[in-house]
Amino acid sequence: IQWMATVELGLILGCNFVRFKSPQGKFIPGKTRLFTTQTPISFHLIWRLYVTRRYTNNDEIEKWLTETQIHIQWILVVNQALKRDCILTDSCRFVLSARQQELVLSTW
Repeated sequence: IQWMATVELGLILGCNFVRFKSPQGKFIPGKTRLFTTQTPISFHLIWRLYVTRRYTNNDEIEKWLTETQIHIQWILVVNQALKRDCILTDSCRFVLSARQQELVLSTW
């Protein structure tokens, strides 16, 4: 992936401080929140896949996951995050700490 060459450790660690703005300089909360949610989720999956390949499977090429299998795992992780976000918008269950439904909708 071409954009991976520009991703550095500082961006991953500081992903919660990244703020996206429109050309007019207006803050875009949905885009910012999507980036701050997906960056750690994606890189945690990359780390888990690396550890599994390297240490659990002893780096045997036959046991490496295919690109499709990796993509399916990423989709599952993203869907879990989406479900968690939807659950956290329940104002009956979470009263004051519930997430705003508009923010969740603009994120996903």
